[in-house]
Amino acid sequence: MIQRVMQMLMLTVSILVAGYSNAQDLSSVSVNDQWDKPVTIDSQIKWLVFSHHKEGGEWVKNAIQQQNVSNLSAHNIVYLADISAMPGFITRLFALPKMRDYGFRIGLIRDEDIAQNWPKQENSVSVYWMDNGSVTESQFFASEDTFSAWLKSVR
Repeated sequence: MIQRVMQMLMLTVSILVAGYSNAQDLSSVSVNDQWDKPVTIDSQIKWLVFSHHKEGGEWVKNAIQQQNVSNLSAHNIVYLADISAMPGFITRLFALPKMRDYGFRIGLIRDEDIAQNWPKQENSVSVYWMDNGSVTESQFFASEDTFSAWLKSVR
């Protein structure tokens, strides 16, 4: 009970401190997932989860797996991970085979220019509220617990 209250408190504080509005159109973003299938940001997407550092990617993976969310799109969520800094041979030999074992899709950003101007904070996971492919609000999660609480709240 206390843990649940703390999670909700952390979520509320995160919203108050880190959320802000902007209107960035991401509908033209074109990336593929770990199975090389296109990932689209269409009008059905309500939330875009964006990890841009290795630890943040682990937070997202752990939260999704712990909550048994295998079909993010059923919750109107798309997950994109920026792997542009990862050397190509590491991506091909290690990262992609590992990601293919996950039970959910990850849109992989391989070109650093794609997400260069997206709202983000260092050492955090970004969540963008979407309206017809445009970011209407951004929120940042600086821990696995706060991201996990958010994910639980939107399912």
